[in-house]
Amino acid sequence: IENFHFMFNSICSLRPSGIEGLYAKSARKLSNASDSRDAREVINDLLDKLEQKKPTQESFVEKFSKLQFINGNTSHKKLIQYIFIRMERAFRSSAEFEPRDLSLEHIMSQSTTNVSDDIIGAVGNLLPLGQTLNGSANVSDFATKKQVYQQSDYRVVASFLDSTPQTSWTEENIRNRTSDLALLAYTSIWNN
Repeated sequence: IENFHFMFNSICSLRPSGIEGLYAKSARKLSNASDSRDAREVINDLLDKLEQKKPTQESFVEKFSKLQFINGNTSHKKLIQYIFIRMERAFRSSAEFEPRDLSLEHIMSQSTTNVSDDIIGAVGNLLPLGQTLNGSANVSDFATKKQVYQQSDYRVVASFLDSTPQTSWTEENIRNRTSDLALLAYTSIWNN
């Protein structure tokens, strides 16, 4: 249910018409269930109905790709941090690690000229880093930033480094990574 609402509400901002009624009807059925088998049927029926209302992959990717975080637009900051925390948990396959010091690093610096805020603030241009490493990366060139990123314990950062052999970071790289992260989120992280 959490995964459904993340996709439905947090990312796609879809109208909840019918959802409240579905929950109320399911709650009544659950209350009247005579045993755990009947209760399980009610819950499975609810999950099936929520699955039918789940946003399409195309809609999710489009809305996910519009999330932004830059100094002048911080409205999605907490949501993007949540996304990276959930990705980190998925990459680790355990609950042993819980990020406490997660800041958002702009791979292509916010001070870059001739690049729109839509690109600079895109999820594909962001990495989770601890405050100290983020400060070390600051506005350095891409090659220097990659050396700083190698010090990170985040698996999301390690995955980025493994999939990014190039020595420069471009707008096309940002667009591609944004799409890749959106697909990963839809097909793996929140698809259960």
